[in-house]
Amino acid sequence: MFKFFLKQLRPNYWRRLYMKIVILILISFIFVISCKKIKLPDNQSELLIGKWKYVSSSGGMTGKQENTNQSEIEFTKYGKFKFKDKKLFTFNKNFEFKYVTSIYNHKEVTAIKYSDNFIQSFLIRNDTLFLNDEVYDGYSYTYIRK
Repeated sequence: MFKFFLKQLRPNYWRRLYMKIVILILISFIFVISCKKIKLPDNQSELLIGKWKYVSSSGGMTGKQENTNQSEIEFTKYGKFKFKDKKLFTFNKNFEFKYVTSIYNHKEVTAIKYSDNFIQSFLIRNDTLFLNDEVYDGYSYTYIRK
């Protein structure tokens, strides 16, 4: 009786094991393909990758300047943007680099286009990042490399 049970179990066992291995390989393959690096069009774009600490911001309709926020941002080489506030408020979104005509100097610049279609131009000098909202009455942000 016990031998009969083992004979019946073996074919199902090997089929299930085979299917589990195939599914695991497929999931691994999809994961590897989805983690591709973004294209970096110039040196400024390459320098943007990393963590940045908030210093100040100004702009809007009133030109108000703030420097009380203690947030951090991070741009990864895989096209992920991460925002983290000291009050535990965080969010993530994807980004890519695009050439756009800036509203500030009417020249073509490399800009960051986020997954929600928001666009910011940027400039990096030494260890300081300047982000500018490419909209009228937008804000300008200053960050230092962390």
